[in-house]
Amino acid sequence: MARKNKEKLALGSIITAGPGTGVQGGWKHPQAEHHRFLEIPYYVEIAQSMERGGFDFIFFADKLAIPGRNPESRELALRTGTWGAAHPDPLLIVAALAGATKHLGLAVTLSTSYQHPFTAARSLATLDHLSGGRAVWNVVTSHDDAEAHNYGLARQLQRSARYNRADEFVETVFGLWDTWEDDAVIFDKENNTVIDPAKVHELNHHGEHFHVQGPLNIPRPPQGRPVIAQAGSSEEGRDFAARWAEVIFTPQPNIDVAKAFYTDLKSRLPKFGRTASELKVLPGALIIVGENEAIAREKEALLLELNDARQALVQLSGMIEKDLSGYSLDEPAEPILSSIAVQGMQGHVNALAAIARKDSLTLGQLARRFASGLTFARFVGTPTQIADEIEKWFENYACDGFMLRTAYNPSGTEDIVRLLIPELRKRGLVRTEYTGKTLRENIGLARPERETWRQRLVTPEPIPAAATV
Repeated sequence: MARKNKEKLALGSIITAGPGTGVQGGWKHPQAEHHRFLEIPYYVEIAQSMERGGFDFIFFADKLAIPGRNPESRELALRTGTWGAAHPDPLLIVAALAGATKHLGLAVTLSTSYQHPFTAARSLATLDHLSGGRAVWNVVTSHDDAEAHNYGLARQLQRSARYNRADEFVETVFGLWDTWEDDAVIFDKENNTVIDPAKVHELNHHGEHFHVQGPLNIPRPPQGRPVIAQAGSSEEGRDFAARWAEVIFTPQPNIDVAKAFYTDLKSRLPKFGRTASELKVLPGALIIVGENEAIAREKEALLLELNDARQALVQLSGMIEKDLSGYSLDEPAEPILSSIAVQGMQGHVNALAAIARKDSLTLGQLARRFASGLTFARFVGTPTQIADEIEKWFENYACDGFMLRTAYNPSGTEDIVRLLIPELRKRGLVRTEYTGKTLRENIGLARPERETWRQRLVTPEPIPAAATV
């Protein structure tokens, strides 16, 4: 089944607010300017470049603790600038970007484990208003004990408990956004009325985790609600995404596993009264593009040279929630990973174990490859070669678009816009101009009516495994 002629790729770009990029050692690249990570112009330059390239949104991940399972690994994380070692609040960054861009969606990560629904609903509604309808909420449950320690907990909640809390959290936030009817603000000077009180309602939510009276003290967002993004790949995460998400960011290293994930996610949507078009599946993709293949391969080789095995092991340990420092770098990686059940990013662990088994990798080899974006798809080559791969994934229903990542900024993003985007535009895969006023209009998502989300709260019935996408 071929894609419709006018259907476009949904494109986001994942940015780390900090000295790292998620690609270990990228900050040492000669063209990297990560020393500017505390300066707004640094992020403005990246965002405006993306807007020139027609991207749908800029996506900020978040980290609420310095990575490291012990003092020694935390020291190494700080010394080498591992992702999360220094991490400004992305909500404040996207607020600044709202005034520096006109069309680009602004995706911010807020944790349901360490926020309160009223605060989250108010902040995100404010962002949506101030940006003219371009806010995205990346819903995470958090997965790191170090983060739990920073919020007064002995350890992170078990996965099922986290998702139980997250379901109620999102339900409460959706309810708060809908406490205002769309036409509640009237500014009627003749009748001395700013807001029609009859169109603002209490929520009166009383649940297991939260008690919130409401109403929210800001009008309903321009988009009805911000676009909802999520990144879970576990069973609980997939069902959570099928219930709530409109964009899912997922680590899928090759097209075959991506197609299986895509089909599985789309098949879960009818359980919650939703259709396939209501959820965009965006695998992560590390882009290394050059004017010719030799240049691209030289860039890739340099990035691998900048990758330090010990730092990579710290990064891997943080993700899988297990201190790996006691293992030899020469040990086979697959048996170690297959024996680990994590409360957080189980999808990443499973993908890593499969890759380690397929390529017979040692722990050191796996750590270095992981720190270079291993669980992402990895597209290296000329614009034509990379566009061929992207088009193949899209046409074969392995994705609805991509969450692109570069190893260094801002020039890495500019390379994608300068070299790759023109080729994608030539093929009709990426827009040449923005046609909508809001992100929902540009990305092809309908503006939701008030209260319609409540149909998703019913306990889902199993559906046939062969459900179409």
